[in-house]
Amino acid sequence: MTEIDNDNLQNSELECRVCRIGGDEERPLYTPCKCSGSIGLVHQDCLEAWLTHSKKDTCELCGAKYQFAPQYAENTPSIIPPFIFIRSFLKLTVFKALPFTLRLLLAIFIWLVLVPLGTTVAYCTCMRRNFNISWKMSTSTFASTVCYGIVIDAVMALSMLIIVSQFFPLTVSQPHISFFFIRCRLLIFFDSTGHR
Repeated sequence: MTEIDNDNLQNSELECRVCRIGGDEERPLYTPCKCSGSIGLVHQDCLEAWLTHSKKDTCELCGAKYQFAPQYAENTPSIIPPFIFIRSFLKLTVFKALPFTLRLLLAIFIWLVLVPLGTTVAYCTCMRRNFNISWKMSTSTFASTVCYGIVIDAVMALSMLIIVSQFFPLTVSQPHISFFFIRCRLLIFFDSTGHR
């Protein structure tokens, strides 16, 4: 991007093509593309905002591709000091990766432990089976209860899919899903008739 001479801006009426405000010392006008005249002038922040909004990297008038080169302060070191690198890495880890990991672990715990456990309790309560949940439950009993709940949840989900497929038949454009439902229907049919 080429910066326009700010001394000439005082006497002329050149303005940014995005915000329609002239350039000054704090916000100089640039010519980032091949457009000439006042239509080619823009503030850097206005151009960045427009590029973010339009999701393009070329000028909509002349078609020139915008190219940005980083500009560093004069006192910037040639390599990043290790403490800044480590600090940035820790910020990235603590503020982005750690919350994602904790949400993932919470979702896994809820869907693979709490929901199956709740399903088992609800099923045993409805069927009037004796089932005691206590904090002193052994690990093997707890694991078998959770596995039992996962099986019940899977059967319920499969049953719901089959029922929904009865009311909303699938089209030919979804053959892999149709094959899955036909196979499930055949399994249920053979299980109900006693033949295999």
